[in-house]
Amino acid sequence: MLFLLASAIVLGAAPADLVTRFDAIGAQALASGTAAGLSIAVVRGGDIVYARGFGLSDIAATAPATASTPFAIGSVSKQFTAAAILLLANDGKLSIDDPLSKYVQGFPPNITLSNLLNQTSGLHNYPNTLEHAWPLSGPINSDRILAILRTDKPDFEPGARWEYSNANYALLTVVVEKASGMTYGEFLQSRIFRPLGMTASGYGYGGWTTLQPATPYAGLGSLAPQVPLISLDLFLGAGGIISSSTDLAAWDLALMRGSVVPSASVAAMWTPGHLNSGALDQYGFGFVTDAHNGHRELWHNGLAPHAGGYCLNAIFPDDGLAIVVLSNGYGFDGQADRAVRDIFETYYPPTAAELAAGFTPAPDEDEAIRGRVKEWVARFASGNIDRAQLAPSMSEVLTPNIVAQSSAILAQYGEPRKFEYAGKQSIDAGTLYTYRVEYESTALRWIFVLAPNGKIARARFAQWEPYFFTH
Repeated sequence: MLFLLASAIVLGAAPADLVTRFDAIGAQALASGTAAGLSIAVVRGGDIVYARGFGLSDIAATAPATASTPFAIGSVSKQFTAAAILLLANDGKLSIDDPLSKYVQGFPPNITLSNLLNQTSGLHNYPNTLEHAWPLSGPINSDRILAILRTDKPDFEPGARWEYSNANYALLTVVVEKASGMTYGEFLQSRIFRPLGMTASGYGYGGWTTLQPATPYAGLGSLAPQVPLISLDLFLGAGGIISSSTDLAAWDLALMRGSVVPSASVAAMWTPGHLNSGALDQYGFGFVTDAHNGHRELWHNGLAPHAGGYCLNAIFPDDGLAIVVLSNGYGFDGQADRAVRDIFETYYPPTAAELAAGFTPAPDEDEAIRGRVKEWVARFASGNIDRAQLAPSMSEVLTPNIVAQSSAILAQYGEPRKFEYAGKQSIDAGTLYTYRVEYESTALRWIFVLAPNGKIARARFAQWEPYFFTH
């Protein structure tokens, strides 16, 4: 049985009523059963006003999750890699307009560092274990990753369109090392972690062995440990960092203040990129540039499979507000997103007009995908699972117990009333499709990942929330 454990660090105390409210938000997220443990930190008005852990960082050891528990933060790492590049640009050791070929050979010569930062390079995403035999354990030299990445053909010409790819930030990791003369981990410690007192933060396999972060769990009903563990070295600076909620809160404060990373560089990180056509995309340098109920927001989420759970870092710089939610649960995405929304709306309740604005479906929906999504929503509701359509890894995760639990949960909602397409994106396992499915009493976010061979590599549902990006 999972029970609630809470450990608090309140540095610049929020009012007691807000602390009670934030405690309830954390407890609600834990009660979802999608993570064994989580940690929340809130920055407001120049202080960390709330930081607390809930649940367990390790079930077997009954170790509590606290505000200082290290978690593998997945793609939240990208903002640190972007910052490292900009720090080196300020040092005069590189320019973001430099070609990648100045530092790394074997990739298209017309890719710039800016293309990598903005995710417009065209480089194919990784690591998809259906495409390559990636090294997965122990110390992994970046040369082994580069050798495999060089065999992938680009998906499009640099700047032609935006497409999320971990390869971009993996290569930026190597650029940091070439330009600085340090390892990526040493650079982070020297220029960011130590100056900010981020003692629960580290990088890669070495950071894992030193910090012993929270154990990752499947978070799909059974909270089974995700084994075997994957070395964080595989993800390089695209997803290989470990940190705690209080450390990330300190990082968010530093970004808003322009300390450690100069304000001009932070502004560049928080500015959307441009395609060759002149069109804006929504991605800055390691951040999604966004707005929530009229408030400017910069955010990124992350998930390092078999190393960590779903994590989310959101900054509202014009309001002096930042919210960090970290977990060790693979299926925690809807809960983290809800926690950020609920904490934000504690300070800024939505207006009647904002509540009525609703959801706008994404364009260019594929009717064949829509049909398949509708089929599988019905299959989950009835428990009639066609395993021939599942990738082996998904079939293994989708145990009879989880199928029964999913069917029981969906039974309370009744028949779906509306399917709305929310978009697609490329991730490590294939193409992720997101749908908003409306029922009489609620709306759910359904995601389906189709592998290149057409098999379903991932499928899950959660309460509909406004935040969702990539792993």
